[in-house]
Amino acid sequence: VLVGLSMGGYVAFEFLRRHRERVRALVLCDTRADADAPDVRRARDQQASLAREQGAGAIVEQMLPRMLAAGAAQAIPHVVERVREMMRGAPVAGIAGALAAMRDRVDATALLATLEDLPTMIVVGELDVMTPPEMARSFSSRAAPRSRISLFRTRFSRRRVERRYSFVNRMASLGQAAAHSGQKRQRPRSMLSGAA
Repeated sequence: VLVGLSMGGYVAFEFLRRHRERVRALVLCDTRADADAPDVRRARDQQASLAREQGAGAIVEQMLPRMLAAGAAQAIPHVVERVREMMRGAPVAGIAGALAAMRDRVDATALLATLEDLPTMIVVGELDVMTPPEMARSFSSRAAPRSRISLFRTRFSRRRVERRYSFVNRMASLGQAAAHSGQKRQRPRSMLSGAA
């Protein structure tokens, strides 16, 4: 089972292009299939230049609000601060390289259209800014019509361990579907699920 989270989704797409026969199921978490639009490509170049000139901290406050749900700063400030420190600690060369790789990635929409026999789960959070549920539904219905969309609802008061088990249970369900598919070649049904 191949799992790609955020940038890892782009890596997963490239793995599928090269080694499709090794994948029994696919999980795409908070990622997207389309390539960058021209304005986004320019923005990535500007961010890379800013990081080189002023360091990682210069772009943290630009990026942080888009990486966390609205209300996170008030509800879970300790988590927000941890993410902020992680981002500030990233090496500038790594930031610039990642931005360039995302800028130049290949559109994967056509690739997804060839994976109808592959059990696929698309995971998004209901308040995701960069990969909102509407976008996930759109590319699922357009490019992977037999995939499942797994929507995680935001409950800041909920214990993280409960959210972790919810995600693990959904992964286990997909693994079972992959095993079943391998035995009987049955395709998964479209499904929208949510965690309360």
